[in-house]
Amino acid sequence: MGHNRLCAALAAPHWDHYVAYSLSAEGKASKALPANIVEDLEEIVRLSPDDARAHVRLAGEYLRRFDQEQKNSENVMALSQIRDAAISSHFASRAELDAWLTRAIGDTRHYLDSALWHTRRGLALCPLQGEGYIYLAELCFLQGASPQVKPAYVAQALKVRPYNGKVLFAAGNEAALAGDLQKAVTYWKQSFKSGPEEQVELINLLASNRVPAAFLLQNFEPDLPALLLMQAKYVELRQPAELQQVLGYLVRTAEKELAQADEDKAVYLCLELQQAYRSLNNPAGALEYARRAAAIRPNDYDVRFALGVCLTEQRYFEEAETHLDWCAQRRPDDPQLKAVLAGAVRARVEEQSRRVDRNRTR
Repeated sequence: MGHNRLCAALAAPHWDHYVAYSLSAEGKASKALPANIVEDLEEIVRLSPDDARAHVRLAGEYLRRFDQEQKNSENVMALSQIRDAAISSHFASRAELDAWLTRAIGDTRHYLDSALWHTRRGLALCPLQGEGYIYLAELCFLQGASPQVKPAYVAQALKVRPYNGKVLFAAGNEAALAGDLQKAVTYWKQSFKSGPEEQVELINLLASNRVPAAFLLQNFEPDLPALLLMQAKYVELRQPAELQQVLGYLVRTAEKELAQADEDKAVYLCLELQQAYRSLNNPAGALEYARRAAAIRPNDYDVRFALGVCLTEQRYFEEAETHLDWCAQRRPDDPQLKAVLAGAVRARVEEQSRRVDRNRTR
């Protein structure tokens, strides 16, 4: 008993470190764990080999590492492509499969083998980890599995974790591959409501495959944070027509929320609306909401700076200087503020000079 608990106690700080990072803003924004956090998970399974959670999480990280390595390799193949190619090839033996994998992906193969081992170990210790079955569905080809095995693993994941966002996302993908779009959308809708991580995955999947923004808006009814994720994705993909639809939906959503928002949220919504109208080439709308934000919170630096920038862009230079000077008194060394203020002053002087010249010619 003492030996068993001693190992768990030694592993506990590493688990705490991993959890603290995963819950931090940096951890939530990052798709892959940094090397020191992966080392924490590896140390946990070394010290406490019966920790089922650590095994499955380490397997997931090895899969992410494999994806990263593949993106930078000479033979760029996603895991799904490798799996489908391996299953459709119907290799006569495990040796033939191993030889093909060595030729296709080289040394990065060890990430897949490690992920499979830790997944199997984690599920043997705790069969209720839904993500583990999703990993098995991705990796079953390493054992020469038939095409029927993958959907069986996904079905098992749904049985043990029917409300897990990652499981529902994978189930939607499986239904889409099987040609059942209605079932896929049903699973994806539930996954989309699970949180920002699943929303990012789904938006990336559908937008990258040229699914119209109208389809996402109609079926998933995204809230404002999800709409901002969609906006960023369509900006990245340079799809202006889709972006316009997202921005229009964003404006309607934000204006509806603004009617019942408290002061903090109202300022946030006004600034988002200002940016949305700016992207929609509607300067009047942008300026209106910048002014509304300043009226609600006139002593907020970010609000006054946003209003100053908006006024500068619309050539209200004197009024812009008033707000930017206010900001300069509080952050005189801000380089961005210095640049905007100098531009506003320069533009005002040039405009006044042009007025004087016009009056002289008359």
